[in-house]
Amino acid sequence: MVSRRTELQLITAGCLTAGLLGFGLAWLFSKRDRRGNKTGYRGVAAWEAVAARERTDILNKLAVLLSSVAEVRREVQELKAALPRAVDQAIRARRRRTLSNTSSSVYFTVSNDEVDDTTGVVDIDDAVEKEDDTRATPPEETADAAVSKECCENTALELDELLAKADALHAGKARDKEQAFELLHSRKEEFAEDSEFCWRMARACGDMCDIAQGDGERIKKYASLGKAILSCWLDHDTDVKHHQWFAILCSLLAEYEPLPDKMKNVFHCKEHLDKACEMDGQDPLTHHLLGCWAYSASKMMWIEHEVGRDLFKDFPSASIQDALDSFLKTEQIQPEFSITNQVYLAKCCMELNRRMEALKWLESAVKLPVVTSKDKIMEKELQEMLPQLSNISTGSTEGPEPFVLANAPGPEPNDTSQHSADTKGSWKNF
Repeated sequence: MVSRRTELQLITAGCLTAGLLGFGLAWLFSKRDRRGNKTGYRGVAAWEAVAARERTDILNKLAVLLSSVAEVRREVQELKAALPRAVDQAIRARRRRTLSNTSSSVYFTVSNDEVDDTTGVVDIDDAVEKEDDTRATPPEETADAAVSKECCENTALELDELLAKADALHAGKARDKEQAFELLHSRKEEFAEDSEFCWRMARACGDMCDIAQGDGERIKKYASLGKAILSCWLDHDTDVKHHQWFAILCSLLAEYEPLPDKMKNVFHCKEHLDKACEMDGQDPLTHHLLGCWAYSASKMMWIEHEVGRDLFKDFPSASIQDALDSFLKTEQIQPEFSITNQVYLAKCCMELNRRMEALKWLESAVKLPVVTSKDKIMEKELQEMLPQLSNISTGSTEGPEPFVLANAPGPEPNDTSQHSADTKGSWKNF
């Protein structure tokens, strides 16, 4: 950034250059006058002796110099005008380092994880202070800068308090989550361009879908709103949470859309989970969601696969083994991630006829807390699955009949016998 001292130096240099040119010309013609004219003309007589071409050249150089000085002044004014916004962004980034990554799972619960405070964010405040130490700033400019900085700090502080309150409400009960949605939705226009605000708004939409409890119209309304809010951020890849929540909302919509739209949402769900994994391969939530996607995809009907392949040439598929691998990766990154993840591990193991492993995961899941409504559902399944494995002891090879493998070939177009409620609602696995 060009400082005022640099600006003054450029203007002074221009004036000195012009003065030197004038002095040199005066000296030159004074010398000519002494040699060729004893009357010793000075001043005006010397300028009259200068050829028109030389005068034009001098004036052109002076015009270029003055134009350069004017351009520098204009750039300085533009930089001054842009400074408040840059300061605002720096303040938000610095404050947000204490808020980002606040949850071990943005979907399941909120905790106070430590945040690395050494990530490379340029501290514009410090840069401005250092520059202020090296130059004298007029009092009126100092006052304007102080007012602008205070305004930016107040806005950033207000946003940070809003996000912190939304996080606290998200960790509460259903009524608290409704309040979080109302709070964020009332400020949507004001903070629509803030990345952290947008993914929290999408999370609140996901909470409202959960509260709707099977009301298809309400779920479509909230999920569509959340997707619209996130859509402008997806191409920037600024935050893995944008892709995570976009995928979650796609899975919610897939359950209530007509078949072609359902398969589009299924495809985009996997697409954005893959992008999230590329951005951060050590995020446990991403791998858990990939496991949920694979588990649901393994149960899709034959006709659903056909429609998906008609819409997308590279429409993905998955098996129970793929789901198991993703759930295991989640546990590897963050042991005891959630009761839901461990119950899914048990379900996958049972469907693969690995009953001893299933029992191990069920016994582990019993010890984990129930945090979300999905955890409550999985706790009920856990209580139903345990009796089926109660006769298994160490070293025993006998046990209940294994579940039907979910990755078995789907029914033929005219065969509806396997079109069970579990298959029809498979995207509830999210």
